[in-house]
Amino acid sequence: HFDGADLRRHLSRCVRYAREHRVHLVSGLFVHEGNLCLCLLGPDGQALCRQPALHLSLPLRGALRPGERAEVVHTELGNLFLCVDADIYHPQVLRTAALKGADAVLSVQCLDPAEETPERVLCTVWNAAQSNNVYVANFAAGGAVVLLLLISHRQLLSLVHQIFQPFQLGLCGFPAEIAARKT
Repeated sequence: HFDGADLRRHLSRCVRYAREHRVHLVSGLFVHEGNLCLCLLGPDGQALCRQPALHLSLPLRGALRPGERAEVVHTELGNLFLCVDADIYHPQVLRTAALKGADAVLSVQCLDPAEETPERVLCTVWNAAQSNNVYVANFAAGGAVVLLLLISHRQLLSLVHQIFQPFQLGLCGFPAEIAARKT
């Protein structure tokens, strides 16, 4: 995750990229005001949502504070929820997002390598999608920057509906493995 001067540079590059290419963009994990967070930027580069992690992985407990609320952001792409790091392991987080109207969940994780086995991540994401009847796109690379093209809600659901094979996406210099699962 990013903090300090690295965070300012990273977010500046993300804002510039979102504006230049007129896309929605999810930042990589970063620390802000003592919280581990993700941020969704709109095509104009403005922050639409900053979601802190509601649950912290063991190495981060004591160093950071958990957030208090799950926020669903309403965009022209649909209603989106940003699932931060270890929150994917807590079913109540995605259940809350689904009850608040989330159509899709964008999950970015940077977990302890012992925890981050492909089987565990896949099963956790699959369970989250199935249990809550939402689409989940999981990015298991904490520094990942996630690009969302400006498409309609229907196109987004159609796109997420397909099961993507993991692939590399190089945006703002940070690769991301992407795995989306259909409910």
